[in-house]
Amino acid sequence: MSTLPIILWALKTLKTTIKKALPALLWHAIKYALNKGKKAFDFEGSMDPGVEQFFRNFGGNRELYLVLKKNDSLLWKVKEKLRG
Repeated sequence: MSTLPIILWALKTLKTTIKKALPALLWHAIKYALNKGKKAFDFEGSMDPGVEQFFRNFGGNRELYLVLKKNDSLLWKVKEKLRG
């Protein structure tokens, strides 16, 4: 289990009236983690370019994470069988 502080979920809606609340909250969370002796803050990234840019504006480094998924789809199995 990771000992890094992470942001598991952040939400911004079209009805948001305080537009800088989420960045301010994240910035304070990063500073709090630093004061607690943490050396990194894990945003867990995003495949969405806008979200990724938002996270990168905090000065983070891009990290590659590999994801393995098991596919039990019958269609996938048939496709793989036909491919050889």
